[in-house]
Amino acid sequence: MLSDALASRDIDVVIRTAAAGAVKLFGAQAADIEIAGGGRLVRADRDAAVVFDGPAEEVPVYAAGAPLPIAHEIGAKTTGLQGTLRLNLRGPRDRLSARERSTLRAFSATLSTSLDIAHAYALMRHEAHHDRDTGLPNRATLLTRVAEKAADTCHVVAIRLENYEFLADAVGRDRALVLLNELAARLSRTSRDAAEVARVGDAEFALVMWATTEMSAYQRACYAVATLRRPIHIGGSLLAVRVSAGMTSGAPDEAAALLDAAERVMWWAIRQGQDRLVTYQAGPIQSVPLARELDDARMSISFEPIVDLARGSITMVQSVPRWLYSRYDVLAADGYAYQLLDDQDALEGLARTVLTRSIAAAATWRNALPHAALVVPIPARAVTPRFVDGLREALHGGLAGSSLVLALGQPADLPPGDASEQLRHLGVRMLLEDYGSSTRSIESLNAAPWHFLRVHPAYALDAGWRPARSVIRAAVDLAIDLDLAVIAPGIASDDERRELSALGCALGSGPHFGGEMFPSQIRDHATLWQPSALDAAGAQVLPLRLRRAGPAVSSHSPVQRGDRETTEGRGPRFLGPRAVGHRAPASEFRSDEGGVM
Repeated sequence: MLSDALASRDIDVVIRTAAAGAVKLFGAQAADIEIAGGGRLVRADRDAAVVFDGPAEEVPVYAAGAPLPIAHEIGAKTTGLQGTLRLNLRGPRDRLSARERSTLRAFSATLSTSLDIAHAYALMRHEAHHDRDTGLPNRATLLTRVAEKAADTCHVVAIRLENYEFLADAVGRDRALVLLNELAARLSRTSRDAAEVARVGDAEFALVMWATTEMSAYQRACYAVATLRRPIHIGGSLLAVRVSAGMTSGAPDEAAALLDAAERVMWWAIRQGQDRLVTYQAGPIQSVPLARELDDARMSISFEPIVDLARGSITMVQSVPRWLYSRYDVLAADGYAYQLLDDQDALEGLARTVLTRSIAAAATWRNALPHAALVVPIPARAVTPRFVDGLREALHGGLAGSSLVLALGQPADLPPGDASEQLRHLGVRMLLEDYGSSTRSIESLNAAPWHFLRVHPAYALDAGWRPARSVIRAAVDLAIDLDLAVIAPGIASDDERRELSALGCALGSGPHFGGEMFPSQIRDHATLWQPSALDAAGAQVLPLRLRRAGPAVSSHSPVQRGDRETTEGRGPRFLGPRAVGHRAPASEFRSDEGGVM
């Protein structure tokens, strides 16, 4: 059956089979199938043999005196692949019977469906081997082609568009894609024979060369990078991309290892601030542990106020540490970074660094907020007796243990032992991070004696979403039973503040209260801030028995945990979103105010 023959997933088979089948089905002198707006036309002759397959503009015209072909559109009422079927009938018979016309409509519908299915499979096969945005080969395809083509030493160049993410945020996705495709086209034009170009990351390309000398490959790589650095006109703007590259050489059967090595050379050069077109290293490339790279990187400490939602006063200040991983890459010190560190000693060392530098930076605003607790993000796996001993030494500088809160990421991984008990004796309190982010959130409640519970931002930012309200209510119910205070992050408006407070959240943070700021900025912010309490209808005050981490002290405040209560005259007035503070850009690193350690 012809319909069965058209069920192929190969578009070439479908269109050639259809042209030959149409000749036999309708007794035609010839049959043409044209698709892609004339981009391709297949013609079969009276013997049902394909005699032409190419652009429609190049197809031979019918012989003089031949009857005009009968044309029928393919997929005219669909959104898939569209085209035209033309039949040149035999001799003087130039029209179809009613039955043949019905058959033609059914045949065209079947052909349209077959072409769409085959086209979809072709796209899937293409996207499995190529980058969707640029059409360049992807990493796996690049490595396969190099292994097949290169017979001798190959030279691998990893090319990083350092500020592409920044430009994409500034100009928008559409213009960013235009920029990316122009860069891909430039790189492709610089490659010659015995070379392959691929996109191997969001902002990273690879150029592989073989059948050339080391020096010639290096010169070609430098030319390619210099070409990418030239400014590009996009939508009336002149954009310049910061480009760096790393290069290495080796056997083609080790192409994957060579690409990894080239990327390490590139990242090393970027972190060292080397302003070179291409950094080349031909010998063995040693991998540097992530912990060491982070330990050597510069750190920025910004802060975010945490406010009593009912009263409007600043009760805690969240430390937000970040590492300047390269000139344009900033890595937050949170669970996503900590989870990559397998070395326990290195993990504890980085946690101690984050803690001590956060405490030192907090000295800038401490006089403006003498009773606000400092919240520091710490990986749960790092909370060991050895870490607590280091924390005890850090507290000897004058900070009371009751003024420190450890926000633990991935708390289910908290090591067993007496570290939590030691923290309790020091008066240090603990905050359960990202409640509701996983099925292990309930399990985490048994890992330590918590004092605060922070709802995952995905729920706190969308309290009107029914599942989010359910998660928040569950967190509040747990807070009542376990004597915890619930913190809602990411509050952007007074309506969100009121809604989350009505749901029972005692504390909150976000851009509505100033967002992230550098130490001197939050000091000035706190000096001007005056609390503005919600009315009784907008707040739900929970009768929590809040206590210190050490000896229990009762209180009926929904936000105090044994700390001295902030007085109405001490905190700044609630001025609305971003009234005083300015969000500190993550890429700005300053050393004149304690923000950089």
